[in-house]
Amino acid sequence: MNDPVAYGLAVGQATLATLALVLMTGLGYVRRPHPATLQWMLVFVAGAAGVYLGMYADSAGEESLRRLSLGISLGAGIFIWSGLRSWRGVRSDWAVPVLYVALAASVLAVVPDEWFGLAFAAAYAVSGVFALLSIIELRRIPERADGMLLPLALISGAVTVVAAGNLVHSIIARPRGPEDLGILRVLDSVGAMIYIVCALVTLLWLAVGRGAAASGVPTGLAAFIAGGGDKLARAADRGERAWSVLSIRLDDVDDLRIAAGGSLFWRIVDTVERDVRASIPSEADIAVSSPGHLYVLLMRPPIAIESALDDLRAQVSRLDTSRPLAVQLSVSVGWSSVDVSGYDMEALLRDARAGAARASADGGDRWVRVTEPVA
Repeated sequence: MNDPVAYGLAVGQATLATLALVLMTGLGYVRRPHPATLQWMLVFVAGAAGVYLGMYADSAGEESLRRLSLGISLGAGIFIWSGLRSWRGVRSDWAVPVLYVALAASVLAVVPDEWFGLAFAAAYAVSGVFALLSIIELRRIPERADGMLLPLALISGAVTVVAAGNLVHSIIARPRGPEDLGILRVLDSVGAMIYIVCALVTLLWLAVGRGAAASGVPTGLAAFIAGGGDKLARAADRGERAWSVLSIRLDDVDDLRIAAGGSLFWRIVDTVERDVRASIPSEADIAVSSPGHLYVLLMRPPIAIESALDDLRAQVSRLDTSRPLAVQLSVSVGWSSVDVSGYDMEALLRDARAGAARASADGGDRWVRVTEPVA
């Protein structure tokens, strides 16, 4: 590799890709074995393999291996998209690895050099499509409320835009071959390093969870949604009508974080989460979505839920913060039931979130029971 700039970028990308692979494997997949974390680990396996193969191809002057390295890296976004679907409870499709192999091999196909630039742009455009699909999946994940999905969403949006622009440019300008893609490779190396960091931040956060609460309750919603879906399916078979989902969240979280400061804010959050567990029956399923925001799946008659929610509101309003705050402590609760939302877990979560938003908009410190499905 004669170009020192390209060599330096390649070494930096290889180092970053290796570190990301180690972190996602050790902290992600090994700690939380799941179809989603397995696929996210494969993202960084593909990234590292593509970088090292590209470095070898450049030093050996092997153009076919250089093309293959591009394909290996371009296809990695498919596993991000598929992993996000698995994370929210959608079963992985056998076609995903087939799509990856097809995309990785597409730039290796023997074509005249004058068509290589357009072939590469087309493969890049396909990866842009999966980046766009990843953004759609990120919008469907309940954990988006904490803002940690933003890095991956932003970089996926950038990939989508660049892929579309590169395809249009290639159709118009028609680069003849690999030698015309030098500047694109430099930009791609820089973009790849940014992509690795953004993807690692979001995916590792999803895999590991917030981990700040003293309770140690796992914050990822994948198991909550999957387990709740199984329970609701059995409840539907038996005709059980007393199942509900609650969306419980602290009012004015952003203002409270500023008023209380870091350590006190987290003590308040932990105390509220403990109060929720104390107010809710022990057999209920509870998951933490973001600081001060919890979901609860339980089977109880409405009068028992109303009593539990009234007790919870009273406990939160009396919480001793050790010093006066400019923000009144209170919670807003959205309540959806199978009588209205059906036995679909995602529909129940969506309606419960809408009820909590309505309660908060009405001044907070109240609960709202959803009486019709949210469109």
